[in-house]
Amino acid sequence: MSILIIDDHPKLAVLMRYMLDTTGYREALIESVAKVDDAIAHLSETEPSVIFLDNYIPPHRSFKTSLPLLTPHTQAPIILISGSDEAELGIETMPDGLAGYVRKDTMTPDGLEDLLDRVLGANPDASGA
Repeated sequence: MSILIIDDHPKLAVLMRYMLDTTGYREALIESVAKVDDAIAHLSETEPSVIFLDNYIPPHRSFKTSLPLLTPHTQAPIILISGSDEAELGIETMPDGLAGYVRKDTMTPDGLEDLLDRVLGANPDASGA
């Protein structure tokens, strides 16, 4: 099981690892990159089980520009992470290409585990290496 985090704040991966250590995903390999270009290069070498994509990755102003750059390079489900709520992002319904959404400021270990269970089919060991 592997998780790729695409976020320009490196401490997010540390926080997520800390949170997931108390869940059924404690054994997940968590890797992070700060740029969409780095994510594409990473995806050319390995396919994660799931991807967390920050809404705002410079120079892209929103997931609406970075998501189409990623999707041709992966089959992994992509979960949007943001400090904004759904209404602010304009995603009252989940857009094509996204498997889920989580707010950074309300993220909890149980919430992450529930979201990953839903996205991955409730089996932490079933997806990826």
